[in-house]
Amino acid sequence: MTQRENHERISDEMLFKYFRSDTSPEEEMQLNDWLKEDSANRKRFRRTFDVYQALVLHDIRPETDRLRPAARNRRKPILRTAALAAASVAAAFAIAFGAVHIIGSIVQSQLSHTMAEVRVPAGQQMDFILPDSTSVKLNSGASLRYPMAFSRKNRTVSLTGEAYFSVTHDPDKPFIVKTFASDVEVLGTEFNVDADPAAGIFSVALVKGSVKVGNGTEELMMKPDETVNLVGGHLQKEAQDVRKHILWTQGILDIGGRSFEELMREFENAFGIRIVIECANVPVLHCTSGEIRINDGIDYALRVLQHLADFRYERDGDTLYIH
Repeated sequence: MTQRENHERISDEMLFKYFRSDTSPEEEMQLNDWLKEDSANRKRFRRTFDVYQALVLHDIRPETDRLRPAARNRRKPILRTAALAAASVAAAFAIAFGAVHIIGSIVQSQLSHTMAEVRVPAGQQMDFILPDSTSVKLNSGASLRYPMAFSRKNRTVSLTGEAYFSVTHDPDKPFIVKTFASDVEVLGTEFNVDADPAAGIFSVALVKGSVKVGNGTEELMMKPDETVNLVGGHLQKEAQDVRKHILWTQGILDIGGRSFEELMREFENAFGIRIVIECANVPVLHCTSGEIRINDGIDYALRVLQHLADFRYERDGDTLYIH
């Protein structure tokens, strides 16, 4: 791919949309893939963000509606003018006050209070890069709120649903994941969080590093291959192989030791389908271990379960009924 083709695939318009939190989940996935491809893409991202910061600071709003493909021949002069204007403003501040640092501080403060949110549609997963380069893999149905720039004291995000974090190490800025049940605080590590307030489920599985889990009244320190779960309103820690907690990142569902109802909730998320249990007695699973690949589909998954429990099912559009 030529440099020009690479540039046009992720346009300046899309970058401005991303900085304003106007991009769709599909556009954000495309942008994240583009950022991973080449260091030159990441440099261009930072340069464009610097221009955007200056424009926001001085209340100059990039009007991307004017920069649609029909007006592509005007894009470069407009952006060049914006960049020159931003540079002139920064230079004027530097000359008058010797305080370019102040501009950066003001912009960072504004952006640290500007929240964005990404939501993953049912039946899909998403890889996402946060402003500090921390990578996050979001499971189906998850939502993540984060600031456009982290504050100077910490890096705080809010999660509903399940996500796997690989946190960039920064000893001066702890990374905090807020959930309905507890906060998870780290400096640089890899861990999985599942926080479902509707089902009352909260769990943390630590892969690398160390994690502190606290809810105001309880606080637990975790080591690798430990989990913390919310049980009866209290946090409980235990040592176990955490591999099964992150199988979903490989497109695999763990069915061992799970109740039928738990698995149906998992299936709803993983396959993007509504499941209604209509039988008088909920089927009992007799399975201590087992895995199912999501790519094999919902029908295959249910046929596997029929070898482990007595039930029938029928499908009506996006709804599946268990008898």
